[in-house]
Amino acid sequence: MTSYTAGIEHGPQAGWYPTGEKYVEGQCDKGAAVGEWREWHRNGKLAEYSLFNKFGELIRLQRWDAEGNLVEDEQSGVTRGL
Repeated sequence: MTSYTAGIEHGPQAGWYPTGEKYVEGQCDKGAAVGEWREWHRNGKLAEYSLFNKFGELIRLQRWDAEGNLVEDEQSGVTRGL
């Protein structure tokens, strides 16, 4: 599901695997990813967590493998617009 306003991605965003399991959800503001975004592996375990400020700048990124082990954890120095 992709929401648009005036032809630009805006509002809630979500996507599902062909088998019906959700694989992504988040929010866009005038075409930019904002707030929390999550992606899942096909087995339902969290694959990625991203946090964006209101300007669409990435603040935090975490990734897990299909078994649930944290494999990446990054935090940017971006602090404006939290």
